[in-house]
Amino acid sequence: MNEVWLMDVLRWLVVPLMLFFGLVLLLAIPARIASLRREVQSLREELRHSKDTQRETSTAMRTLRDRLTSTRAQLDSLASSFDQLSLNGDSGHGYTQAIRLVERGATLDDLVAACDLSTNEARLILDLHGRQASADTEPGTPR
Repeated sequence: MNEVWLMDVLRWLVVPLMLFFGLVLLLAIPARIASLRREVQSLREELRHSKDTQRETSTAMRTLRDRLTSTRAQLDSLASSFDQLSLNGDSGHGYTQAIRLVERGATLDDLVAACDLSTNEARLILDLHGRQASADTEPGTPR
């Protein structure tokens, strides 16, 4: 009889406890589902924002690539123009080199020899850039 009594007690205690916890779990499920739905919605918004950012970045990169290509083309064109001016602009005369040499103290003979200039061209450069022409020009006399 002790066993029957124990079984009755367990049945009256365990069954209600199981029902109670089952009911608690059933009541918690909708709250958990709502929480999961909010999380999924948040992740969808984050994904949408990431896709928008990726699109904007891709567009910006294409624009920068186009600008870079254009800038490279302009630079190549300018370099070509500069090279052409360097070849054609001097007409064989080293005026720029002569000016640099005068600034470093070159004489009339140095300019004529190094820069393929006539004596008059070398004198003009010396006069324009503040150096005396040569030993054959005396100080104080007009050149």
